[in-house]
Amino acid sequence: MSQTLNNLLTLLNLEKIEEGLFRGQSEDLGLRQVFGGQVVGQALYAAKETVPEARLVHSFHSYFLRPGDSQKPIIYDVEVLRDGNSFSARRVAAIQNGKPIFYMTASFQAPEPGFEHQKTMPTAVGPEGLPSETEIAQSLAHLLPPILKEKFLCDRPLEIRPVEFDRPLEIRKVTSPRLCVRYGFAPMASFRMTFASINIYWDTPRI
Repeated sequence: MSQTLNNLLTLLNLEKIEEGLFRGQSEDLGLRQVFGGQVVGQALYAAKETVPEARLVHSFHSYFLRPGDSQKPIIYDVEVLRDGNSFSARRVAAIQNGKPIFYMTASFQAPEPGFEHQKTMPTAVGPEGLPSETEIAQSLAHLLPPILKEKFLCDRPLEIRPVEFDRPLEIRKVTSPRLCVRYGFAPMASFRMTFASINIYWDTPRI
């Protein structure tokens, strides 16, 4: 297991203070505040710690209230809303300096048979011949100011190889000037990604 992956797992593994109360640390990514994805992951982990092992999350909603301080720990306070025969509902408050910076509501369900549907998997090339995100980042590094290069080029915990890649740092002519002028962005395009095979054996299904 790489050091970056080990760091990610450590970040998600919260310290239990007491029943329904957890403490999480933060990783300084060079931003002015805590990365939102970290708070979401830690809050979901805290909620899962309070439900039966067999129940898996099937929906959650996140609300960011205030920027978090990456130099201070975050307290996660989990409120039990309901435990039914098949479902469990939780509300999580992420707290710093005595104030909530984030709220999450999450619902967990015990596995049971039901109706399923999904789109057919499109034909895609294998990951062996595709560049990784790290290699793509290296090819774009010259477009970044020096202060951002270190974080942009750092090792990633998981290797992702996009099948199609949009180059966000390049200046290009957009296809819809009206959207560009009015909203400041180009029309959204779909993209596909493939994940390289990674052998990871989790010691807990909560991760």
